[in-house]
Amino acid sequence: MKQEPQQNADGTWSYGGQTFQSKEAADLFCKSRTEAGVVRADAPKVDTTKIITFLVLLALVVWGYRSCSGSSDFKLSPLSQCQELIKASSRDPSTTKVPYTEDAHKGKGPEMYFAWSPSTKPVNARNGFGLPVNVGASCIVDRASGRITSASLDGKQIR
Repeated sequence: MKQEPQQNADGTWSYGGQTFQSKEAADLFCKSRTEAGVVRADAPKVDTTKIITFLVLLALVVWGYRSCSGSSDFKLSPLSQCQELIKASSRDPSTTKVPYTEDAHKGKGPEMYFAWSPSTKPVNARNGFGLPVNVGASCIVDRASGRITSASLDGKQIR
């Protein structure tokens, strides 16, 4: 609904809170405000809740993408680093299973020591014939740097 200049009882014309002596002057004022980009009283209202909802959803999508994509500041836990190294060093990494184990030093000292015994917490890997076997492994991680300093799989040093 377009707002038009209105004629007052005294013969003057009004538009946008302004009074004019003629309809032409009021029309000219109306046209100049529209061309200058001034928001008119009859302009459609923007639903800000839709804009805010869109921006929140966009922020969640961006946050989700950044959370799921590889980030340079992401680090594996010391145990996960050891598990990945042992898997990668085995004959068949895709089938090797390295179970969870605790730090044998229980959070004390400069190193973390993770051990897998063939009889209690074995690493399940494949031997040279492709048969699954339980083997032992160990991994030492420097607590300060978080880097693996030594690792072995089935009695062989792998780092």
